[in-house]
Amino acid sequence: MALTELRFFNGYAPRVLRYTGWFFGGLIALAGFFALGILVRVLMGPVSLGPFSGQIHSALATEVPGLDVRFDDAALAWTRSEGRINLVILGTRVYDRDGRIVAQAPQAEIGLATGPLLKGNIVVNRIALVGVQLTLVRSNAGALRLGLQSGAGGEDVLKRIRDAIQHSGSGGASPLRSFAVRQARLAFRDEASGTFIVAPNANLQISADKDALSRSASTTASLDAHIEIAGRPARVFAEFVFPTRGKVVKGDISVTGLDLAALARDGNAFSFFKPFALVADVTGSWTIENGTSLRLLDFGIGATGYINGFGAPLHVKSLRFVGRYDGATGRLLVDDAALAGEQASAHLSGDANLNVDSDGTLRGSVFSLAVDRIGVDLPGTMEHAVSRGHALIRGAYTRSDNTVVLDELQLSGGPLSASLAGRVVLAADQTPEINLDGKIDAVGVRDLLPYWPYRLVPGARAWIAANVLSGRVGPVLVHTRLPAGALESPFIPDKAVQVNFALTGGTITYLHGLTPVTNLAGSAVLTGDTFKATIASANVGLLSISRANVTIPNLHVHGTPVIVAAHTTGQLPQYLSLIDMKPLQYPSRFHINTASAAGDAAFDLHFTVPTIKDESVDAIGVSVIGQVNGLALSLGSHTHVSDGTVNLDVDNRQLRATGPVTVGAAKLNVDWTEVFKPAGPISSEIRARGTLDDAA
Repeated sequence: MALTELRFFNGYAPRVLRYTGWFFGGLIALAGFFALGILVRVLMGPVSLGPFSGQIHSALATEVPGLDVRFDDAALAWTRSEGRINLVILGTRVYDRDGRIVAQAPQAEIGLATGPLLKGNIVVNRIALVGVQLTLVRSNAGALRLGLQSGAGGEDVLKRIRDAIQHSGSGGASPLRSFAVRQARLAFRDEASGTFIVAPNANLQISADKDALSRSASTTASLDAHIEIAGRPARVFAEFVFPTRGKVVKGDISVTGLDLAALARDGNAFSFFKPFALVADVTGSWTIENGTSLRLLDFGIGATGYINGFGAPLHVKSLRFVGRYDGATGRLLVDDAALAGEQASAHLSGDANLNVDSDGTLRGSVFSLAVDRIGVDLPGTMEHAVSRGHALIRGAYTRSDNTVVLDELQLSGGPLSASLAGRVVLAADQTPEINLDGKIDAVGVRDLLPYWPYRLVPGARAWIAANVLSGRVGPVLVHTRLPAGALESPFIPDKAVQVNFALTGGTITYLHGLTPVTNLAGSAVLTGDTFKATIASANVGLLSISRANVTIPNLHVHGTPVIVAAHTTGQLPQYLSLIDMKPLQYPSRFHINTASAAGDAAFDLHFTVPTIKDESVDAIGVSVIGQVNGLALSLGSHTHVSDGTVNLDVDNRQLRATGPVTVGAAKLNVDWTEVFKPAGPISSEIRARGTLDDAA
């Protein structure tokens, strides 16, 4: 019997196993055909799940309390971007507690928990709004709410979503693992700064840490958005990490194509950037506490464009700025900054203490900066490119009046060294107000000219450049009270600028063609529209000059004259040799033999020379008044004058000499007038009185 049963079992068991395999294989094939059928149907279009709409609505209300998510239909649909079938709800609308629509989307994708679904329950663990139109408002308290209305109780929708996600898998009631918006059109308003940003295409995802049970668990929000600020486009990548415990949020951000001038137009908090027509790329890592307090920030900025507020716009080819900010102390550390542009270049490092309001608005700062590798090249504004070694700047900035107070400005290295202090008030679309006091160390005149802008007292600069051949000026005492826009006006008021300086070793051309003034020593003062110099001593060849004054009034006027008044002493032959040079040539005109002349002379000179290139001699105002003692000279081959004491008066019209002289053996009182441009053929008139004996 046992043997028979064994044989039966050995024959029956394989058939049972084979039938069982066929059964389960059929079930798998049936499931595959069913799944394939569903796939084919879904590929043809969404498959409605209308009977489950009520359960889905209840599940969504559970996961995001305070928001009512309503929709037209629920369906299964193929998502091409993800390559899978998703549960979608169509015609999605999101209402707040007051029944107002705060967001709407063509569809939303829903992820369902597998375990509850097998038991017939619908539990949502993933929500993604697709094509949503959404308005977000960040309140002064740092809360993020939906919609522009302030009547939503200040509820922080981001906090509600984070709370729902952070409680998932850690013993909480919510199984929600992620919330996302894709292909969204967002509008964002920051109440604190007044900034309004539009994002035509944005993707935002909020998801839980994989290790949700860990004490260090966190929620991560990732943003990828094309944005517009005041109509100017930019791109933002950002990641925010919200810890499950604590109120310290960390994040990284990258912004490309940010227009700083547009940012200044958009929000009052950024009005400081108005002069900066720069397009910047910004990267940074930061830590924020309690939603509004910036604790730490590491950032890097690269920018190109223009900087206004200094007259002509400064072209910035490259601006690099790397720094760190400590919110606890308000200290900003500039690790490395470099400016490279067509008109200016520099390298900078330093630090600043920032005064920031509770809403994040910058009120002002105290700064200390060290600048090197300074270069300035302003064609049409300066003579040529100049470079400086080092600069040290200490001061403060106040946003309320847009004022930079300079406690110390030191320049060193190279020919120009200076120490200045004062303030600069930035002005929109015009040159700034400049109030400075300080000292510039002694410097050669020719070394100073490259640093002297053409537009700053142009008449004086042009005359000095053409006529001052050498010499040193300084130390220079600087006092400026330039109002905003003054550097762009036709002239600068005298009270706006006062520069006092000493002059030594100067060589000056007062009339081209004549022997220049040398060994000049004295002092000068330059005001906004007037230049005055007092010359203590100088030489013209062998002639000595004392008590001289040089004045250039109305510097802004084209051709304004240089007025020279001086007292000179010397020998008559030296004077005659000087005025016999071109273009004067007075002795040659009067047939005076300069080599035979003798006498001690002292003259008061007065010249008025227009500052016009290649102006004729006739345009030069000339006045020479003085006396010659021991006069002796030859007038032609037969007439010799000697032993004379003559008063001489020369101007543009005529020469007049009066006094006693000896002609041959006769002693005469002579009154001689020589008209330079006579009306007729006679130019000389000589009146002589005296007693003539036979010998005379």
